[in-house]
Amino acid sequence: MVLFMVTVGCINHYFFVRERTFLNYCFKKDNKRGFLIVAYIIFSFIVVFIVGHFNRERIFKENVGKISNEPRNESLEGKIRKLFE
Repeated sequence: MVLFMVTVGCINHYFFVRERTFLNYCFKKDNKRGFLIVAYIIFSFIVVFIVGHFNRERIFKENVGKISNEPRNESLEGKIRKLFE
């Protein structure tokens, strides 16, 4: 995803920004479209938080019954610490 964003940024710079082509497009101020873009961004963040909240509750409910006192396998970190003791 990050690689895609960097690629798009490089293409944008190469074709539009470098030659200042974007300055010749005569953009006009449009409050309606600006409001729609801001509303879409806010809506996207709200949806991400709501879905994350429901997913967190679902995962918590699944893990409630799995807590036990059984001994766990030794982790790689524990093995490495024993090597240096």
